[in-house]
Amino acid sequence: MSTLRAVLALLIFKASFESSAEKECGHICPRLEHLECLIDGPLTNLEKLSELFLESQRKTTHNEHLILEGVEQLKRQANTTSPSLLATPLETIHTCRKTYHSGQYLLQLRDKSAPIAVVCLHKHQLTGDGWLVIQQRVDGSENFFRNWVDYRDGFGNLSREFWLGLENIYHITNAAPHELLVEMVGFDNTFHYARYSSFEIGSEEEKYVLNKLGGYSGTAGDSLRAHLGMRFSTYDNDNDQAQSTDCAVTYIGAWWYDQCFADGANLNGKYENNGKYQSIIWLGMGRPMKSLKYVRMLLRETISK
Repeated sequence: MSTLRAVLALLIFKASFESSAEKECGHICPRLEHLECLIDGPLTNLEKLSELFLESQRKTTHNEHLILEGVEQLKRQANTTSPSLLATPLETIHTCRKTYHSGQYLLQLRDKSAPIAVVCLHKHQLTGDGWLVIQQRVDGSENFFRNWVDYRDGFGNLSREFWLGLENIYHITNAAPHELLVEMVGFDNTFHYARYSSFEIGSEEEKYVLNKLGGYSGTAGDSLRAHLGMRFSTYDNDNDQAQSTDCAVTYIGAWWYDQCFADGANLNGKYENNGKYQSIIWLGMGRPMKSLKYVRMLLRETISK
């Protein structure tokens, strides 16, 4: 009899326990399911964001690869003896925004009677079309350690290495708002760029001072900001802020030097691979300092929104 009572007691306890467990599960399980939902939602969104980021990285890497191919094409063009595709101007224009092919054009400036020969870039891989090239270094074929008159008027070969001229850049940037793009490739074949939403320089009377420099974006670091408000200097026209040295002479270049460029750039420096301040450098790319084997500066007229 006592054994039967014990069995009945165990059965009653089991039924009571299962009922209690079911009630607890009724409260707990929905909470767990809700918690899983709270976790799964952000995780799903995070996975989607990760996929978008990776896709963006793949596209950027692909575009950088295309630009590097373009650099090599420029170098091959510079080393060939055949006539350049850029040798004959296509037509007279008032802005590179209105062009439909990359190549050489005659740009009619508002304050000049005769047009100037320029290179327009159509369908840039990273930033779209309508760009005007104002400086290009690809192989060291051109001497950039020049005097004031040369930098004022411009020099070089539009199909290889050249400087468009400060006077021309002054008229271009003062006729309409322009943005600036700087492309760079190191001797290790790494590509970087810096983009500024506005860029404007002063007149010769103002020593072509760097008057305006807009917001920065890119991968190279903001190395031009250190030169904002500085006047242009060449070895025969010292306008830098350094008291004890002539920056253009010391660093074998010509630029908007401050004292001389602690965190800045020297894009008109000597073409050599030695990681020194006298070479073509952009300090925002980090340390150790790397010389650049390719650099191109481009302007584009901005469109009012």
